[in-house]
Amino acid sequence: MFIIFYGQDTFRSLDFLNKTKKSFQEKRDPQNLNTIVLDAKNCESNNILEQMLSTPFLAEKRMLIIKNLLSESEHKDFLKEIIKRIKNNNFSEKNDYIFWEETDKFKTKNAKTLFDILKKQTYSKFFDKLTNLELKNWIKNNIKENNIKIDNNALNYLFINTAGEDLWKINSILEQLHFYKKDEELKKEDIKLFLEEKIDDNIFNLIDNIFSQNKNTVYKMINKQYEQGKDSSYILAMIIRQIRIFIKIQDIYEKENNIDNNDLAKKIGEHPFVVKKSLNFTKKYTKKYLKNIYKKLLEIDIKTKTASNNPKILIDFFINSI
Repeated sequence: MFIIFYGQDTFRSLDFLNKTKKSFQEKRDPQNLNTIVLDAKNCESNNILEQMLSTPFLAEKRMLIIKNLLSESEHKDFLKEIIKRIKNNNFSEKNDYIFWEETDKFKTKNAKTLFDILKKQTYSKFFDKLTNLELKNWIKNNIKENNIKIDNNALNYLFINTAGEDLWKINSILEQLHFYKKDEELKKEDIKLFLEEKIDDNIFNLIDNIFSQNKNTVYKMINKQYEQGKDSSYILAMIIRQIRIFIKIQDIYEKENNIDNNDLAKKIGEHPFVVKKSLNFTKKYTKKYLKNIYKKLLEIDIKTKTASNNPKILIDFFINSI
């Protein structure tokens, strides 16, 4: 069976792809022996063909996921071979072939021909950008699935100010809000706090100065945040979140050290700018060091929520401990 998931909404297409993969593994491949994922950006054509011609190992079915094959121009001649084999029915029916593409516009003749074949398949799925109504429903469903509490004014404000944005950014905002307020209900003021926080160097500069033990600079930066109306819980949440991103990136790089920055950004659900800036820190500091910092921050976060401690004092204590 041949399938293609494609379209500009890469957040939903990757989410759907991951759910499809998970469902297959749960039902047919619990030991993960017959689920193969290839990225054409990092694979030779011969390796891809070898996997396409392979058969299931001690199982009835096998799933092969191939990303970016139609988009990569270096495989344009190889696509002709795939088209020929599909037309001649030379691929095993015991394999499910899933192609994933982040567009529906292809440059080469062979890519366009193969795309025309794949998109006519029964289970192929197009992920176009959401309309305003669809986006509002998506936000509501995301909030419901993640048990996020939010009042109607906050929900409407969030929708109005994120209409037209990609889902990667919106999902990132929702995750930050959930982490910031935990089980408390989100208000309009909370939404404004995060929507007004631009993707800039502030958080990176703050962390860099903390790690470099420039205490006077750190206190000035934090006081400036207070003057702008940000409270200590917000500052703590942003620092914790950023350290967690550093660790996520290091975890992925241990397994895929050649991964593209944009693919890495999609994998962790962050803006490419955040990934680009974070890489400097992941190279500069060891994973052990970052995990120790993260542990200290979590301890402070717990103390702010389980006892009558002053968050500002705890943040000061953390800065001095570094």
